Amino acid sequence: MSLFGVEFSAIMVALTVLIGLLGLFAAMALFARNYIKVPPSMVAIFYGRKHSLIDEKGNRTTVGFRVVRGGAALRVPVLEKVEYLSLNIISIPLKISRAYTKEGVPVTVEAVANVKIAGDDMSLRGASERFLGMTTD
Repeated sequence: MSLFGVEFSAIMVALTVLIGLLGLFAAMALFARNYIKVPPSMVAIFYGRKHSLIDEKGNRTTVGFRVVRGGAALRVPVLEKVEYLSLNIISIPLKISRAYTKEGVPVTVEAVANVKIAGDDMSLRGASERFLGMTTD
């Protein structure tokens, strides 16, 4: 059977190859969009699915997030979202006016506190529960 002088089977083969290439490019784009790279100074918190964790005593707990520290991970589309926590040092300026010494003398104290989230798993889990979504301000 011919259509405009071209065999119908040749059109079907070309159409199949074209659809296959489009599918391949769509799969590559989906993979690239959901492959999350995490720099060494950051932690990515993937949340939305349940994950089992085993603590140092061997007890199993279930949480609704997973922590990826410096590296890469694949995000499950629709089921997971990603937020980031910085592991850099945060400087907090402090100014206390009219603080009294033991002798009762009022003084003004200016200081800078440097705080940082520790990089171990327990600290990262606690920080993700307490600080996720907050700004450094």
